[in-house]
Amino acid sequence: MVQDKTLEPKFFQSLLDNSPTPYHLVNYIEEKLINYFNAQQLKLDEKWKIETGSYYIKKEGTSLIAFNIDIEKKDEPFLIATAHTDSPGLKLKINATNKTGGVFYNHIEVYGGPIISTWIDRNLSLAGIVYFKKNENIDSKLINIENIGIIPNLAIHLNRKINEGFEYNTHDNLTVINSTKKTIKDHILEQLGIEYENFLSCDLIFTDSQPSKIIGTEKEFLTSKNLDNKSGCHAIMNSYVHTSNNKNKIAVFFDNEEVGSLTSRGADSNFLSEVLERIDLALNLTKEEHLIKINKSFNISVDSVHGIHPGYISKHDPNYQATLSKGLVVKNSANFKYATTSAGFAKLKNLAIKNNIKMQEIIMKANVPSGTTIGPISNARTGIETIDIGTPMWAMHSLCETVSIADHIEAIKLLRAFFEKGI
Repeated sequence: MVQDKTLEPKFFQSLLDNSPTPYHLVNYIEEKLINYFNAQQLKLDEKWKIETGSYYIKKEGTSLIAFNIDIEKKDEPFLIATAHTDSPGLKLKINATNKTGGVFYNHIEVYGGPIISTWIDRNLSLAGIVYFKKNENIDSKLINIENIGIIPNLAIHLNRKINEGFEYNTHDNLTVINSTKKTIKDHILEQLGIEYENFLSCDLIFTDSQPSKIIGTEKEFLTSKNLDNKSGCHAIMNSYVHTSNNKNKIAVFFDNEEVGSLTSRGADSNFLSEVLERIDLALNLTKEEHLIKINKSFNISVDSVHGIHPGYISKHDPNYQATLSKGLVVKNSANFKYATTSAGFAKLKNLAIKNNIKMQEIIMKANVPSGTTIGPISNARTGIETIDIGTPMWAMHSLCETVSIADHIEAIKLLRAFFEKGI
């Protein structure tokens, strides 16, 4: 039983189950910031006036930066934690509709690098944002329509070699079947009460209709869609709202990591640098004072880690493997696929030791290339010392991923210590 009620898994599951897309996630975080701190929204195209308190900025509805400032401590460094809001998936091509074999179906676009086979034979929901004309103005609504369709497999009798390995043709085979009577577009407009001629555009992604589940004989594990990287987003949000506001703490939620981050709302943009500079300009710091502050600041980048899989032991270095339920993980790479340096690792490990937090380290085998994340990108963009951490996971980029609840709690504890005490 978790003694601290704010660490109970139900709060983690609430975010997972109510945030099927980055739009919903940013909206969820925004509500928490307002409820906990009465945080004020600032806009990038308006002048800022900052006093002691909590603020946030949204970018295109899918990225958000929240910050707390104490003007009496305006020279103190920024304590930053970053994660990404997006996950691999299948995006709807709303006008790519056909009817064959008596059923309506839509083609998709593949976003990022999902494990395609995990999307087959699953009850799919459709979520995202729809733009439409209302009284000559542009309006929008978030939607989440559950159990809207399915991508059925071909029977084994018609593909005898499917269990020997099968490459799905993403255009021809990944078609979402939804009805014998109407198109997905017709259904959406009917649900929203929008006339056909008033529809303008949309950004919609399919996702699993199954909610998150706590599983295992000891209820140690949590399975869900989009754990990469909503687990990191939840750990940062939970830590941000449940720590004191005595430090200049920053919570950053970037979009588009799964496609390289090179967008105006991704880590490979000036979004974070601009916000940090504008904070200090509003606090009347000089350019030099701002740069001094930047070079004293620290960023913890939080993303998922490849947990050791008992069925694929050969993929892991036995001396640097990430084991579920053994604590959070520091990610290291000689080629700086992660931003971790030995100096940064020493600082974070010292913080973990002082606060009795379980920590592991992962380095991939030399013949198994690692992925990368927003850590190196934001480090290069801002110049702020950065370290990459995460919690170990099974089946990363599957439609159903698995983490250990205990590891997630350790990550929250570390981030809380960081926001409370610095590094």
